[in-house]
Amino acid sequence: MLLRMLPGDVAKQWDVIRPALEITMSGDDTRSDMCMNNILQSLIGGTMHCWLLKDRDDSVKIISTTTFFYDPAGKKYLFIYSIFGYSIVSLEQWKELFESWSRWAARNSCSGMMAYTDNSRLIRLVKHFGGSTNLSVVNLDINFNGRKS
Repeated sequence: MLLRMLPGDVAKQWDVIRPALEITMSGDDTRSDMCMNNILQSLIGGTMHCWLLKDRDDSVKIISTTTFFYDPAGKKYLFIYSIFGYSIVSLEQWKELFESWSRWAARNSCSGMMAYTDNSRLIRLVKHFGGSTNLSVVNLDINFNGRKS
């Protein structure tokens, strides 16, 4: 069962949520106290959402976070910011997660769902469920000098 946490519950469980977020994030700067506090404020303020996928025995299988993203043309998307799994997640549980997010996105007038990932298992799952994985994210350092490192 997928549950969206209330902001007050996020604050109470931050000591469990933060490590899950830190593991999914790349780069030391994104795991800094300042970045983590910004995420916490977004979760408490309701601009980000924290989700728990629970098993039948009420154990947490996945902690994930989402937010809404608007492209320059004004299209709204459900942006999957992080997904952290505590144990093996069945295909049926992944399906439940994506279906629940899909319903949430539709209720909130989104055009679709999106995420950035280099996780090969997640990429295979998205393809399995009919999603597109044909875009690439490119990153350039802000100190770009035209030389390869």
